[in-house]
Amino acid sequence: MKTCYVFPHVPKCGGTSLLTQLRTSGLTMHEDYESYNGPQFIDANADTQDFGRNDLIFGHFPVDRYIGPEFRYIALVRDPLDRVISNYHFHMQWGIDRPEDTGFFAEFGREIAKGNVNIVQYIMKAPNMRMVYKNFLRYWGNHRFTLIGRTDRYGEFAERLNELLGTQVSAGVRERESGRKLDLPQRVIDQAHRLLGEEYHWFNKFVDTAV
Repeated sequence: MKTCYVFPHVPKCGGTSLLTQLRTSGLTMHEDYESYNGPQFIDANADTQDFGRNDLIFGHFPVDRYIGPEFRYIALVRDPLDRVISNYHFHMQWGIDRPEDTGFFAEFGREIAKGNVNIVQYIMKAPNMRMVYKNFLRYWGNHRFTLIGRTDRYGEFAERLNELLGTQVSAGVRERESGRKLDLPQRVIDQAHRLLGEEYHWFNKFVDTAV
């Protein structure tokens, strides 16, 4: 039976730039960027029996969309607060770049740009921001993954990924940078860590074996 690797793309963990290279790697890929957690979930699960022909499934989806003896799992994760900060900048830029967009995140992003939403308020108010890993990786234990990478050790991850998939992914791949930095006082960092407590509890165990 052919092994098919399943790689959920957790937002703001370097997946977009990695995907650019994977698309030209020669792998047989299925890109799944349907709703990662919504009404299409059941239908997507029903279709997975045909996906074993792929070398890799990559995209925004919950990891348990693809379960079966032919599947092996890969994850690339990032410190939860660093990931949230990147998301914060992403939504701010989204609102700035789309002035005619009246959707929630565009409006929210414009409020961030005006200085009306700080990082703690963002964590509290942005939907699912305190359970991103729970949504995508279901808080699975690290024993269920063939390869786990950390964005702060990306070079090691890229090397292991190349060995696993026979690719030539560059160690220089990084998630798109906004160019903005947040200089957060320690009390704000502590508050953010408390709000992200469940994510950190899982993350710290999960990365024990990460490259």
